[in-house]
Amino acid sequence: MTKNQVHEWHETRPEGGKHYFRAHFDGKRWNFSHTTPEDVDWPVMEEPELDVWEALRDVLFRKYQRKRLNYKLLESVDQILARVRAGEVAQPAPKAEPQNDLKRERFPQRRRGGR
Repeated sequence: MTKNQVHEWHETRPEGGKHYFRAHFDGKRWNFSHTTPEDVDWPVMEEPELDVWEALRDVLFRKYQRKRLNYKLLESVDQILARVRAGEVAQPAPKAEPQNDLKRERFPQRRRGGR
């Protein structure tokens, strides 16, 4: 599976206009954001709802039919959808980045060149 993938789609709002969605797969988890033409930025969606997951699955399935997507990625979204429908957490929480790099502390960089 390709590590970094971005998939975008839009939905028409009942009051008119469009609502844009973006799903970014970073190799371990999906990150979602959304916007409207009136918004300037793309706010992050922490826990996307079931309809957003289903829309992503639809987008991925259409890409798979055109042979532009690996089936493993589609299977992984199907597994997430099953968990969401069962009321479980869709994805594990992202791991916190370590505050400091212990390897750098133990093995400091040596200066090259003159002594």
